[in-house]
Amino acid sequence: MILRNIFLVLIALFLILSDSFANSRKTIESTASYVSKSSHFYEKDTYENIFLKGIDSINLFSENILVEITRKSRRNLELAVNIEDKKEILNLRNNKNIRDVARNLSLIIEFLKEKNYIEDENKQLGYIVANTILQEIDEYSSIIRPEILEQFLIESKGSFGGLGIVIGIRDERLTIISPIEDTPAFKAGIKANDVIQRIEDFDTEGYSLEQAIKLLRGEKGTPVTIYIERANIADLIRFDITRDIINIESIKSRKLKKNIGYIKVNSFQSNTYNQFLESLQSLRSEGIYSLILDLRGNPGGLFDQALKISNIFLEKKLIVSTKSKNKQMNINFFSNPLDIPKFDGPLIVLVDGGSASASEIVIGAIKNNQRGLILGEKTFGKGTIQEVYKQDDGSAVKLTIAEYLNPQDYRVHLNGISPDINFISVNQEDDLLLVKKEAFNELSPDIPDKRLNIIYTPKEDSLDNTDELIVFSTSILNSELLKKISLEDNVKNFLSLIENEMSLNARNISDSFTNNLKDFRVISDLNQSKTTSYNKDISLVIKKNINFQSGKKEKIIGKINNDSSVDMTNLIIKSESANKSLDNKFFYIGSVESKDNFTFEMIFDLPNWVESSKDRVEFTLLHLAMSDPLRPKLVNIKEASSNIILQKEEFIFPRFSYSIRPLNSKKLFKLNLDIYVEKTPLDCKKCVIKILSKDTNLIIKNKIHKLDNINKKDVEIESILSVNTEEYTKNKIGFTIRFHDKNTHSFFDKDVSISVEELSSFTRFKKNKFYKLSKNSLLLSEPGSSGILIGTMKENDEIEAAGKTNNFVLIESDNEKTISWIRDSNLKPLASISKSNNISKHYEEAPKISVKSSIGDKDNVIKITSHIKDSTNLKNINYFLNEKKIRLISKNEKSINDSFNIKLKPGRNKLYIIASDKKNIKTYKEIFITNNDE
Repeated sequence: MILRNIFLVLIALFLILSDSFANSRKTIESTASYVSKSSHFYEKDTYENIFLKGIDSINLFSENILVEITRKSRRNLELAVNIEDKKEILNLRNNKNIRDVARNLSLIIEFLKEKNYIEDENKQLGYIVANTILQEIDEYSSIIRPEILEQFLIESKGSFGGLGIVIGIRDERLTIISPIEDTPAFKAGIKANDVIQRIEDFDTEGYSLEQAIKLLRGEKGTPVTIYIERANIADLIRFDITRDIINIESIKSRKLKKNIGYIKVNSFQSNTYNQFLESLQSLRSEGIYSLILDLRGNPGGLFDQALKISNIFLEKKLIVSTKSKNKQMNINFFSNPLDIPKFDGPLIVLVDGGSASASEIVIGAIKNNQRGLILGEKTFGKGTIQEVYKQDDGSAVKLTIAEYLNPQDYRVHLNGISPDINFISVNQEDDLLLVKKEAFNELSPDIPDKRLNIIYTPKEDSLDNTDELIVFSTSILNSELLKKISLEDNVKNFLSLIENEMSLNARNISDSFTNNLKDFRVISDLNQSKTTSYNKDISLVIKKNINFQSGKKEKIIGKINNDSSVDMTNLIIKSESANKSLDNKFFYIGSVESKDNFTFEMIFDLPNWVESSKDRVEFTLLHLAMSDPLRPKLVNIKEASSNIILQKEEFIFPRFSYSIRPLNSKKLFKLNLDIYVEKTPLDCKKCVIKILSKDTNLIIKNKIHKLDNINKKDVEIESILSVNTEEYTKNKIGFTIRFHDKNTHSFFDKDVSISVEELSSFTRFKKNKFYKLSKNSLLLSEPGSSGILIGTMKENDEIEAAGKTNNFVLIESDNEKTISWIRDSNLKPLASISKSNNISKHYEEAPKISVKSSIGDKDNVIKITSHIKDSTNLKNINYFLNEKKIRLISKNEKSINDSFNIKLKPGRNKLYIIASDKKNIKTYKEIFITNNDE
């Protein structure tokens, strides 16, 4: 599953900054100052919660500390700083405003640095805490780090390198607002509202937009792998996409049959208005009378371009208003005269969930002024305006300073704009109906009848003559009614008058859905009142307690008993759960005749990566009424629930080893990294080893290694790491060796950090030298004490050495295939040796985590029991509950048993554990527990 803000810290660490950048205090305090002065969404009474989130981000930054508030008065704060086996107290003045929050967070960081409790050589923590402050206020505000800022500014100009997607944060998840037409992402099949769960090996939960963009961007022609979560698709969808230069073509236009014009606006760039005018004038010269404006998949763009295009369709009308805490930004934007005739013909605008931001200015202006019809899906709902404030250190604060309102003061942000006629697309896989959750909510009997909905199954690769929305739009624009009644300022009346005509077309479109359903009755004897009166004679029986396992297609068998006097038709069962793998499943059942019963199966396809959890699933038996094709309804008949325990099979990590050998080079400092993975019986078809680095100056050749045959033999892999010695200024070279099973998303990390001074002192002997050991000694993977154990040698053993650093000697054996290092203080020189002693290779293991939960003594309290063990001594164990570090255990032991209680919040709770050993090998584990007491 997802490694939320822990990876926010990890990716932030991968963005290295110059040592000359401003200190943490200045970064945090200047951010708070901008928030206080200009943030549109900041409420003055929320500063305390921002402070708590700031502390959480500090705790996430380092696995070695836990900062907690232990005492609080009106004037003072007492914080406990837990580090290893000791606790220190830090006293601060209590917060009264956001500026105090910034001061206190800065003082905490300074305290930790002065005590050497954290390492922040690259000054990342200030940016992380400042970004936390902004993200807690609203999802579109963030810190733009110096190395990202230049690329961010390039993007806003409309030509940039990448995949061709516009992304946003929706419900704290990295969401694709829209793929841009004719770009790599669009051609690969990325869709609006897809959620990016992973980019390469990085889980994206908790990422800011800028952090995600940093990973998605790259040189033209380079590949990137992203994993998408899509509604009603069980497993993550993998996309391997090659980056390209993204040049957006704003406008496409053509004439359709019977004098109907069609203009598609892909985005609002600096020249979009001029292109739009040219296209419109061209269509007018061909004699068009009416127009279809297609804004589907348009993620927005420049505010002024949306205003100008809206102005083409409106006379003396309000287009949009901006609302801000700064009264000077409270502006109403009205239409104004043009040098050319405005377009006053019938207008239909096509929209979907990928229509956002500037698109919603145009859509809202057309809809709320009753200038034309809006067809399609509810829009995305981004109605904010950001300002970028550059800072002295080269970074910037991107801050939401205002939001815009459609005419009639409609708030677009987070609400979106509902179309006049809502098209609900439903696909089918066997008996499973694939549909967006929010779309089916539109079919509730409680929705007013004036809301029009059309259910359909869209055709693949639709052209003008098969695209359902274009076909439906042309049928309206070709109606004889338009010759008698104006659409402008008369939308509601027009829809009521043309309803019979639209019903025939809606029925034809809905047939694409209903014709695929067995025993579906378009005209049914059932309606809401009848199903309500009969539901006492109908029962839905599903087992109360169910066990599932990740990586399998699990089956739930249920039974419907119909003791009523009528046949129950068009039956669907819907599942709802806090667990997304069990949520929003619609199973088509069909019919159950009067005085009969029916046994059915529901198949849940559970991916291997779904984590262990305890969840409740609510099942609802529904009747789909389609007698009115413009007002389909889903009527509740009966409900049932089940408790599901989902168990993910434990992945047993293979044992591994590695060694580092410097390579001589004049300008480049090179390291040979050899990694050895022991044969394992595991099915490891998707196992890889990656070399990751937070150092942008470190060049890594052969970053990714597949381990296809690890179940047949030991695997040896090699990577080359290099830096330019003339430009490198850091004290240590750092990188991470990651083993990752992509099938179960299980992985462990080995962090490597080697002294540049030690490595730079390496000299390869022209002729090998000989030594005798003065005492029993360890053979290490690198010239440093943090290396893993390669093997051991005994006192008086003799070795042949190939080179040395200041403090370590390099041993090569088996024709340079086995590399190890030994401290030179344990060696005595020899003139010669009769025979080198053999080195038996030692393999390391990642820490093993076992965790169980049981019901506690109090309501909403769960008892957690964990067992963590390792082949070497453990260093610390971090526990996180819903992103907040709640417990730190630091013991120098090979095995640690722990037991404690946690209090659950309503809904789904995530317990996350990181276990690290003395060799900086880390294992990650998460479980989910649902608290159904709201």
